[in-house]
Amino acid sequence: MAVVSRSQWIQLYKDLQRAGLQFPQYNYRHFVRRRIRDYFESNRCITDQVQLDNLYKEGQASLTTIQRQATIANLYPQRKLVIEAPSTISTD
Repeated sequence: MAVVSRSQWIQLYKDLQRAGLQFPQYNYRHFVRRRIRDYFESNRCITDQVQLDNLYKEGQASLTTIQRQATIANLYPQRKLVIEAPSTISTD
């Protein structure tokens, strides 16, 4: 694989984050987004090109998996958590 540019890495990161937002459940949404951020942060200092290529391929595979799981989760809707419900407290 050719050298992966910085813009491709940024695009992969954004695509992964957007895919994580597709989960209807609050816990899954935040878990996926946190794991993506942690994964990118932990691999930030890697400079070996072969390892970077493998990480990029792994990221693309993860994107496909997240999109598939979000689609499946949307097929079986669940009630929203209390934390997701709009506030009914009035501020008079």
